[in-house]
Amino acid sequence: MRLHFLLINLSGLALIMLVLWWFFFGKRRAEIMVADQPIKILVKDGIYQPAVIQIPMGKEIKLHFLRRDATPCSEVVLFPKLNASYQLPLNETIEVRISPQSPGEIEFTCQMSMYKGKLLIV
Repeated sequence: MRLHFLLINLSGLALIMLVLWWFFFGKRRAEIMVADQPIKILVKDGIYQPAVIQIPMGKEIKLHFLRRDATPCSEVVLFPKLNASYQLPLNETIEVRISPQSPGEIEFTCQMSMYKGKLLIV
């Protein structure tokens, strides 16, 4: 009986650690994109794909968000640094234009900050 409870507790602890690693410690590599063409971002399965995008500074950026995730959290994308937000209708591509920026990071999230993405301006 004790072994059964021990196995259940260890399994639960392992799942908790996996979830923590996934949301807080999983490293995402930046995809290097050319700013001359629209950058397609898929919103699906609780993440933005790609989630980290490296782009050159000094050019207007066109992001094309395509939402395939029906959860309410994915309905809006926020750009806190730019003080902007955009509605993302299901199965429709929405273009977001970002004016030329200086080097740095521009984060984008859902309204609950569960979906996270980042633009690296270099």
